This record gives sequence, C-alpha cells and structure tokens, in this order.
Amino acid sequence: MDVTKTNGHIKYNSVGIAVTTTIPSSLSALPVGCVLIGSAANRVKHDWGYTIAFADVNWKVMVKPSKYQVGLQDIDLEAGRTATGIMIRHKKGIKRAISATLPAMTSTEISRVLKAIDPNDTPTSTSEEEETAGGMTACFAVAYHDPWVGGPTCKVMYSGDRIVPMYNGALNLWNELPLEFVEM
Repeated sequence: MDVTKTNGHIKYNSVGIAVTTTIPSSLSALPVGCVLIGSAANRVKHDWGYTIAFADVNWKVMVKPSKYQVGLQDIDLEAGRTATGIMIRHKKGIKRAISATLPAMTSTEISRVLKAIDPNDTPTSTSEEEETAGGMTACFAVAYHDPWVGGPTCKVMYSGDRIVPMYNGALNLWNELPLEFVEM
C-alpha cells in the first residue's frame, strides 16, 4: 500500500522516494538534492557544449536520490607518453557527470523514471560529429544543483548503462536504482 506524504510540491511515498510529475515552474525553485529529468527538443550546440532553456523542456519526472554525487570528467582528444616517459595530453574540455542512487520504488515509480531516460523515448542527436563518434546518442535534459555553479543548473545529458535491481515481492518494491548521467 502506497502512503503519500506531501512536503511542498514533492510527494514522498512510504519509503521516502520522491517521484512526481509536479514540476517547479522555474529552475530557482528546484529543491536542493532533487533531480529533474525531461526531453530537451530545443537544444543548441555551442563549441563548449549544449545549452537548453529550463522553460523549453518537457519535464517528465522529479526524483530525490538517496545518494547523489556530481563529478567532472576530462575529455581528451589524445593522451599518451613519449618515448622518454613524459605525459602528453590534449584536453578538449570538461563535462559533468552525476551518479545518483534512488531508494526503493514501486513498479509505477521505477517505470516512470526508466521511461524518462529511455533512449527509445528521447530525442536523438544526428550531428556529424556524433555520428562519426559511433552513431546517434539519446539525450535528455537534467536539472540539478551543481557545486561548481553554486546552485541549480540545467544540462543536456545521456544515461550510462541502466541495471535494475532485484524486486522485493514481500514489500512490493524494487531495491535501490543506481543511475549515471553524463553531460553531452
């Protein structure tokens, strides 16, 4: 049985997972620790990456992870060592990566999250650069609190492998769901 508790616009179930389609009207209203996922049809590519406007996104779900980390990934064009052992590195840029773990969820809740990041349900990129890199890439918008920005921000990201945990039939819940998001 699902017990819903409300704290502002976030709805929590009996095990504390926040999965809701009630989305804040602005990026500044995003609660700390929450992650918004949606489709970003109107994304613009610049030399430094993709940009999107918060209002232009079709937000699908908001989650509050039990574990949440934001990291930086260096993107290298080429890296290696010379014959004398000196490291040579041609750095192209830095991208954000989010590692989040969602607590136990009902089948409806986990389905809503997985569908929001499903490559078959999100816009694909067909730019020449990405086709050369190995084909089309499914991407989506992610709004989150970024420690380097010092507040909420919105990025176009893709999802790493999705491994769904074991289902607990006694509690009618799926165990923790680990998710990895990487900036495009």
